[in-house]
Amino acid sequence: MGNQNSIIDKRSNVFSLAQPCIDNNTSIHWRVSGEYELHFFSGSQGSASIGNKVLNFSNESLFLIGPNLPHCWTVESSASQNGRTCHFYHRYVCFPEFKVVHPSQRQTALRQLETLMEEARYGIQFQDPAVISEVGSLMMNLDESSNCGLLGGLFGLLDLLISSKRSILNSQAFPEEVNDRSMHRINKAITYIKRNFRNGISLAKVSEVVSMSPSHFCRVFKKKYGVGFIDYLNKTRVENACELLHSSDDTVSSIAYECGFSHLSSFNRNFQKYVGQSPTNYRVQLKNSSKIKQSRTPGTSNRANRANSPEVFSNVAKLL
Repeated sequence: MGNQNSIIDKRSNVFSLAQPCIDNNTSIHWRVSGEYELHFFSGSQGSASIGNKVLNFSNESLFLIGPNLPHCWTVESSASQNGRTCHFYHRYVCFPEFKVVHPSQRQTALRQLETLMEEARYGIQFQDPAVISEVGSLMMNLDESSNCGLLGGLFGLLDLLISSKRSILNSQAFPEEVNDRSMHRINKAITYIKRNFRNGISLAKVSEVVSMSPSHFCRVFKKKYGVGFIDYLNKTRVENACELLHSSDDTVSSIAYECGFSHLSSFNRNFQKYVGQSPTNYRVQLKNSSKIKQSRTPGTSNRANRANSPEVFSNVAKLL
């Protein structure tokens, strides 16, 4: 294996890597990354294992690999000219997932980019020789770019690829592993939700707080907790509403707004969904239970009876 030259931009976690190689039967072990990888091969032939797909490649080939997709490359033989072995180049660019800051203002190119990123989770092989050659040439020159130039070069590559002819290699994406770093971020998100659920919380804001893209955050969050972010947020709000319904005399609408719901109809719908009855019926049930409890336990305060009501805890326990 020859020397490896790399440029790394630690802020953006984008880097390019060149691997010149003249050895026959060179294998690269199975690799799984949490980011996207664009691989360009030139001057050799071999086989690619991407997910469950095994295929041969030769001359100039270009692949886009999404996060958590296992892959490896095996060089079977190097090309030769006039009896001399030519250099085999394996160049790849690694970059994180991109998010659209203002979804309502998406342009066609951004939608195409999102489609490309989603397809990459299944593995992509590009088919247009002219595009492959142009992208390969641009990738080979990335080492000469500054950090900002590297990012600009990456978007230039993606601009060429979003409308290029391509094949999707697998029928399903591979599940994402929740690593320690992701878990730390998800725990940070939970803390943020618990402290701010009464305010207007959006997926974009929580994703920004934990430095994850919205789609990546949603995948990891659901894998960890078994429910989506919105479900968890609404359950947290309803759980708090249950406590207020039996510990205060505030109106249902006041409690709804205090718990972070912007519309009473949304509060009633979510309460019915998670508790199985309306907030008003829930409160009536609690009061009836408290009266029965109080008659059985003379001298005990109404609030204590409400707090010890088995109906309260049986319903709240279902939430989270």
